[in-house]
Amino acid sequence: MKTQQPPPKTPPQPTTNNNQAQTFKDKESTILSCFFIILIDFARKYKGKTIQIEIGIWFYELHGNYTTRYDILVGAGDFDPNSCSGPSFKFEDVNYYNLGLDTLFVEDEIWVGRNVIITAKVGYFDAYRCLFYLEPISVKGRV
Repeated sequence: MKTQQPPPKTPPQPTTNNNQAQTFKDKESTILSCFFIILIDFARKYKGKTIQIEIGIWFYELHGNYTTRYDILVGAGDFDPNSCSGPSFKFEDVNYYNLGLDTLFVEDEIWVGRNVIITAKVGYFDAYRCLFYLEPISVKGRV
């Protein structure tokens, strides 16, 4: 005699309240819009002016085929490999002299994860990449 198997249990399917999802999307969009407006205001207010900020070094590489020139990407606040908040800044095509370093060996002062204080002139803001280009004056390590 064959016993009948109960039908397999199906897990409950998540439901989405479309109003809640749209509200979240609207809030997220509003936050991003506000952040972008703040960046545009900063770009207008500080273009050509010298600023000093505490940042973390996120990435650097040799510029083009050069062996002593670098592109350096930095982010506001302390370096954290798991998150990034605030605007991004870039030094493009710079060497030790541009960075105000006391050494010819950039690698002795600049590395991914290092937190530094930079003094720089604000260049232009690339709205598409949400990236500020800076002209460095000095880079100093911080604890």
